[in-house]
Amino acid sequence: MRTEKLTVSRGDTAAWDLPFGPGHDPEEVAGRAALTARYLVDVRSGGIGALAAENGWVHRHAMQPDRSQFSLWGPGIDPESIAMVAERIEPSPSRALLEELKAAQLAHAGARRYSNVEDILYGLHVAGWGHRGCVHSLGDAETLAAIGVAGFRDYLAECVKGLSYSCFAGDTLVGGGRAYEKEFGATWRGGVEFVRTTATRFTVAVAVPFSADEADEVTLAVISEALGTMTPGRILARLRERRGIAYSGGAIYRREHGRPVLMATASTLAEHVGVCAAELVALTTGVGDVSEAEWRTAARRVQVKARAALEDPFAAVSERRRASAGQPTLAEMSTRAVATAERLAATPPRPAGRPARAVIGAVDDRMERELESAW
Repeated sequence: MRTEKLTVSRGDTAAWDLPFGPGHDPEEVAGRAALTARYLVDVRSGGIGALAAENGWVHRHAMQPDRSQFSLWGPGIDPESIAMVAERIEPSPSRALLEELKAAQLAHAGARRYSNVEDILYGLHVAGWGHRGCVHSLGDAETLAAIGVAGFRDYLAECVKGLSYSCFAGDTLVGGGRAYEKEFGATWRGGVEFVRTTATRFTVAVAVPFSADEADEVTLAVISEALGTMTPGRILARLRERRGIAYSGGAIYRREHGRPVLMATASTLAEHVGVCAAELVALTTGVGDVSEAEWRTAARRVQVKARAALEDPFAAVSERRRASAGQPTLAEMSTRAVATAERLAATPPRPAGRPARAVIGAVDDRMERELESAW
């Protein structure tokens, strides 16, 4: 077998943040934040997408509930061009272009229906916060149709006004972004939501909120790894290996409405939905029985994932962006993981609200009544 070693130059990175995301979309115009991001990376906007196309730079976009993030990577990124990108953006897209972008977004939303991730997040969001809109952060035909040209232009102007950037040209930082946190004013209710689909295998999801004082991102990262993310953890050990009532499962964490939220899921059959939900509630609210050895293993997983992410070409600017947004950097997460695991072994945090439950699948009226009465 022949092998060759390829050496790639580091290149430069640049990034922009918009302090708006799908979580800020009113229900009647859900998908507006995603549509704005789609416009900004389109070459016809004159902004980020056009800048990448003109220079042959790689770009990517990542959307979180409370913000939208754009990144560029390539050799010879010019900090002056990065600083001027807001002035390049065409503030008045035509109706024809807007309708074309809406159609593309609807097609994207349709493709994502093959994954139930959006259904899980939607179900937990409604169960947790009581906000009921369209299933997808990308919007649907009704909500996108409600986004008119004039309203979109006004929203775009607000987004561009809040645009902040960071640029690493070699080792030199230009810009630096800004710290922001747009509050939603939402109150956690911890309810129950059923998302009816045609799937015969059911997904059970549970979410619990924590106070920001007790559980920061590093804490939730370690807890998630103990419960299980991409590798086996407590959820699969209990539900699949010990009890045989679930096929797959895992945990993730998010920041919603300014609060850290831990989420856990399991894939199961109809007859095991209630038991799986009870087990997930017990696992997410009662992490006190996790052993010290399990916490140490979870901390090592956080370290490995953080260090692997630091090898990403966008890592330098992503680190600066996380810091400017008041989030721990990947380097900090790696450094603090072990101490966090030790603290969790001694005093795990308590949830700051009742669990939210969501069931996704071919739920019928009888199942819904039985589960609602049991919960």
